Amino acid sequence: MASAVAEAVGAFAAPRMRARVLSLALRWARRPDIPEWGPDVREFVEGPLLRAAEELLGADLGAAIRDELAPMVRMIDDAERSGVRKSVPAPPAMPRMDYAPAPPVLPTPPRREQRNMATDPAPRSLPIVLVASDDPSAVEALSSALAGHATIEPVRDALAIMEGLGGADAAVVVMDCRRPVVRVETLLALSPELPADSRVVLWGEPRTLDQSLKMLGIGLPPSWVRCGREAREDDVAAVCRVIST
Repeated sequence: MASAVAEAVGAFAAPRMRARVLSLALRWARRPDIPEWGPDVREFVEGPLLRAAEELLGADLGAAIRDELAPMVRMIDDAERSGVRKSVPAPPAMPRMDYAPAPPVLPTPPRREQRNMATDPAPRSLPIVLVASDDPSAVEALSSALAGHATIEPVRDALAIMEGLGGADAAVVVMDCRRPVVRVETLLALSPELPADSRVVLWGEPRTLDQSLKMLGIGLPPSWVRCGREAREDDVAAVCRVIST
């Protein structure tokens, strides 16, 4: 079953992202490996695996992976009820998504009259602050508060955060826990994949967060900053200005 699950996820995700989906699913399931038999298979596929795929790939691809594995899950259920264990067939060959790197974008050299290279300093681009929030007004308020200091870039899922932090100008992400689009536990599970210099700001983290982290056996990295539930946009912006410089 493990190979079938890996094949199903790999049909919709590049190898590195497939590893992230499976790693997150196993962490949520508190399992060292993918179950091979019994009711644990359905519980894993329709629970932790589906949630991990939805978080990292989106709801549509998460549902597609679940549907791809559904026939094998039903077969295992039927065999379990009949008391006969059947071997799980390999999944049918599926077209894979090829991820070709985008061609590099070369900057257009400035015209001679635009800039004196000997005397004019190179323009400094503003740092990018990623904001994971389901509150458009909060995103707009942060953008206003950080005007001239940073550029705000809204993100809607964990994959967008991973891709954004991989860029040259983005090292800070604000997680709006009051109106979340990504669970704190999700980003924590992916924290080994984050760039070493990335910083995470938790805005209004739930009061149950510490208890949840204790149950999962994980803690907040030192580079993560808490902003309480009473923090306002200006408070969060002040933190971002300090840690993004």
